[in-house]
Amino acid sequence: MVIKEKFNTSSALIFNAVTMNRFIIFRKARLFKTIFFLLFVISLFYFLIIDDSFVGLIFLFFSFFLIFFQIEYFFNLKLKYPKIKDSENIAELFNFDVARSFSTDTCKFLYNLLDDSDFTFVFSRLGIDIKEVRTLLKTTKDNDDIWTLLLGSLKESKARGGVRIKKNDVLIFASENHFILKEVFKAYDVSSDDVRNVFSWIYNMRKKEENKKKFWKWENLIKKGSLAKDWASGYTIMLDKFSINWTDYFKRNGFPDIIGHKKQIEETERVLAKSNINNVLLVGDPGVGRVCIIRALAKKMFYGTSLANLNYKRVIELDIPFLIANVDNNEELENILDHIFREVVNSGNTVLFINDIHNFLLGESKPGKVDISGVLANYLPLASFPIIGITDYTGYRNINNNSSVGSFFEKIDVFELSPADTIIFLQRQSINMEFKYRKIISYQAIKEIVACSERYIPEEPFPKKALDLLDEAMMYISQTNEKTLLPEHIRKIVSRKMNIPIGVMDTQEKDILMNLESLIHKRLINQESAVKEISSALRRSRSDISSYDKPIGSFLFIGPTGVGKTETAKALAEVYFKNVRNMIRIDMSEFQTLGDIERLIGSSSREGILTSQVKQKPFSLVLLDELEKAHSDVLNVFLQILDEGSVTDGLGQKVDFKNCIIIATSNAGSNLILEKDNMSGESLKLELLNYFFKESIFKPEFINRFSSVILFEPLSKEHLLDIAQLILNRIKNNLEEKGIEFEITEELKKEIVNIGYNPVFGAREIKRVIQDKVENTLADGLISGTIKKGSTVKIVGSNFELVLTN
Repeated sequence: MVIKEKFNTSSALIFNAVTMNRFIIFRKARLFKTIFFLLFVISLFYFLIIDDSFVGLIFLFFSFFLIFFQIEYFFNLKLKYPKIKDSENIAELFNFDVARSFSTDTCKFLYNLLDDSDFTFVFSRLGIDIKEVRTLLKTTKDNDDIWTLLLGSLKESKARGGVRIKKNDVLIFASENHFILKEVFKAYDVSSDDVRNVFSWIYNMRKKEENKKKFWKWENLIKKGSLAKDWASGYTIMLDKFSINWTDYFKRNGFPDIIGHKKQIEETERVLAKSNINNVLLVGDPGVGRVCIIRALAKKMFYGTSLANLNYKRVIELDIPFLIANVDNNEELENILDHIFREVVNSGNTVLFINDIHNFLLGESKPGKVDISGVLANYLPLASFPIIGITDYTGYRNINNNSSVGSFFEKIDVFELSPADTIIFLQRQSINMEFKYRKIISYQAIKEIVACSERYIPEEPFPKKALDLLDEAMMYISQTNEKTLLPEHIRKIVSRKMNIPIGVMDTQEKDILMNLESLIHKRLINQESAVKEISSALRRSRSDISSYDKPIGSFLFIGPTGVGKTETAKALAEVYFKNVRNMIRIDMSEFQTLGDIERLIGSSSREGILTSQVKQKPFSLVLLDELEKAHSDVLNVFLQILDEGSVTDGLGQKVDFKNCIIIATSNAGSNLILEKDNMSGESLKLELLNYFFKESIFKPEFINRFSSVILFEPLSKEHLLDIAQLILNRIKNNLEEKGIEFEITEELKKEIVNIGYNPVFGAREIKRVIQDKVENTLADGLISGTIKKGSTVKIVGSNFELVLTN
């Protein structure tokens, strides 16, 4: 337990190192050591080549080199890491960096602490100017308690399993608790977890660089190889000709760090080490990291950290496409493969690897295809012939059905990385990216890449989609004057790529969202509740308030024909989705049989009508017209879409609906609505739903999946007059473009409604009357030359007579 009263810097041994560091002999020991070593080398050169009188200087410089070497060694290993004598004294728990920077003034303490190259890296990756923060700390009067800061830092140290308080512990705690840093990090939307992850990033980088310098370490010495290992294995002349030696490649270029997939790596080792049927199929979607497992195995085998009977074996990829390109016929191919496989068996130190193995295990000969099942089947039962194949789920089904080879493989599923692992993966990849494009990648940009790719590119797996997006973003920023990749760059790229509005809303989009109801009502009469529900759903989605695991909104419009159900969807597509073309309209009356499911979501041989369009336009309005006419099993497909926001198509690919609004329309129960026109809206809707369940039109669990069920009530004559006005306005606008003025009179509208009023057909009959009586009359006048540019016209009387008023 740490006691406040026992806090004493004078009794803490770590402060002895701080005191000694003030002396130049300790502070600059490394510099002096380097200088005298160089002088020693130069004098030795002169002694051996030019003049032997330099012998005295050789011993002098070498002596000083040894002195400063010992001073540095003593300081770094003894003074900087003293034993903790009193764990109740928190000053004893400081490491050297914290002790050197310590001050009872929290602002001065943090100001001193930030004068460090590691913090420069951390702040630059978080997109924060460290100079401005240090200036703020220097010029601000302290009003924080140092004891609170120290106790919080100690707690952070213990949470990571540490014994001493390090500089990162102080900054992590201060990022959420110090009165200055808390506001700075809040302004940049940086959490303590972000700071923790960036420190982990830099420490991993430093550790990797330090390990490279330590040539005496086992992992560096073993790269030199040994003759004994090579002599202990058989020759593989033919295999070497048609393969890629991954072990040798990584030995020369370095083994990459592998993130995640620990369970799959261990399972693969276990199968390969078996004494019988030790063949593996790594099954997963392209891009999940199947090949990374092979790299991890090659690394572990090379360094001797795998299972005993796998250590020091080579991982060799058989390049079958290259082999095929160099043979004349199948017989020659099989002979060479048989020779290669015998070499693998005789070598005793080879693990064979075939990428996309399903392309070569067809089970039957096909024109233009190669099947190696026959020759491979002879070797698969042998324990001395371990093989790893990579395939996807479709390929696995084909291999499993291939009786000659399917039973000799053990399947290991490879899943995509988690978002947290993907962030670490991108951090490791960022160094090469920065070198390639000469730009800095901020940690916030990496976080945004993972978040955006998870939400807006669901059809591809991690880490592939995140890495592709990072590469695309770096390519984009390399063409600008920007020095650092920031989150706003990522949002801009994703928005442009997916045609989805994300990021900060501009003034125009804000105006549209805030006035969505009135904009929709410019082309739609009545149905206020439907418009309000949809508009609210869009505002929630755009503000990132609603859940990401469902569509933006899903609505079932019920009511008689001609009351505006489809028109509401069209109006929304035009106002918010910019164009009616961004509406995917599916006539559900075309899906009345069980076999129509394939037409909807596709099969192994063709794409689905619905899924293919959503893939092309992920940000769209999906209109399902006349839903009640679809087969019940077809409706079951939408249970998953409405509940989870996605569906797996016939090709096995995940299709995302999370950026769609789904509107389904139904005319079922129209007669019931017309019969009970005196019933209130909510009561009538409840009556209608009970009718659906009773007549088995829709199931309760299906209806409950919708965000809202909205009743469209029959239109009155007053509503129809307004609808007639809307349609006539469109005609008026079209004529104005031709230089013709069209006068719309109350008399004309009333005449149209008198003829077209029909409660059964609603507004449809109004449109038909306008087409037959108004549009036809105007068309005849234009074609005959009666109506000319500059004319003012109107239509009057029950005969819809054309009248020119000028």
